[in-house]
Amino acid sequence: MDNEKIIEMIEETCELPPVPIVASKVLKLVNDPNSTVSQLEEAIIGDSNMVSRIIGMANSAYYVRVHKVKTLKAAINVLGYKALANLVIAASTRQFYAKFGLVEKLLWEHSVGTAIAAAVLATEFKAVKSDEALVGGLLHDIGKTIINLSKPDDYRDIAEEVYNGNGTYFDVEQEKLGFAHSDVGSYLIQKWNFPVELGKAIYYHHSINEIDPSMMDPFQVKYICIIDVANHFTKRLGVGYREPDDNVDIGSLKSLELLGVKVSQEDIDVLTEKIAKVIEEEKSKFD
Repeated sequence: MDNEKIIEMIEETCELPPVPIVASKVLKLVNDPNSTVSQLEEAIIGDSNMVSRIIGMANSAYYVRVHKVKTLKAAINVLGYKALANLVIAASTRQFYAKFGLVEKLLWEHSVGTAIAAAVLATEFKAVKSDEALVGGLLHDIGKTIINLSKPDDYRDIAEEVYNGNGTYFDVEQEKLGFAHSDVGSYLIQKWNFPVELGKAIYYHHSINEIDPSMMDPFQVKYICIIDVANHFTKRLGVGYREPDDNVDIGSLKSLELLGVKVSQEDIDVLTEKIAKVIEEEKSKFD
């Protein structure tokens, strides 16, 4: 099916939310070479919840710094404009989980877990920056949230099929809707004018075999692969699922091959333990 047909089906099926206002303002300022720290601070400071999340994330374990960040201005100065923009995008997503039942709770837990896992792996593998990995991990399943908000009955049926072992979300969504959450998420990022590389990471995180490294920017390949590996680690840990899954075969992931990373089972076990520990320590900073 061509992209226009998929977009048409998404528009008919899903109620796509408007772009988060603060994130949109910040991205415009970040892309303006004449913008100042004061302008960035002014664009964010009115949203106290966002400020709190940004400062919390800026003090997370995957950012190495000497002193604790205590103010928004310090976060901007220490992290830089682009990293700050990524944290604003990440902090903006919380509003889409305002309806917070069991389904939303699991979606949020998995998204936060994958964000933290991606940030940890980005540092471990020296692949992309932690803030880039974090926002990609947090938004990788935003399409599921949009489907759930738009068609809660359909999403419940899809979740039940997956829960009963009748396929993955990706496969069941395509069967029942004609598109998958990765299509919805990447299209939403496009409509919001968020970074193109973020949209591609969302689109390809279930389609690694479609990637041709010779036809794609090396950074984009690494970005997609970090999100995919992080997603598998959180599935192995059972973050956002009913239970851990020891059958997730991380060692044979094509994403690791594309990253040029070789890991033993011992390495995987150590990383799993580390990611679980960091998730437990850092997850409250996203609430």
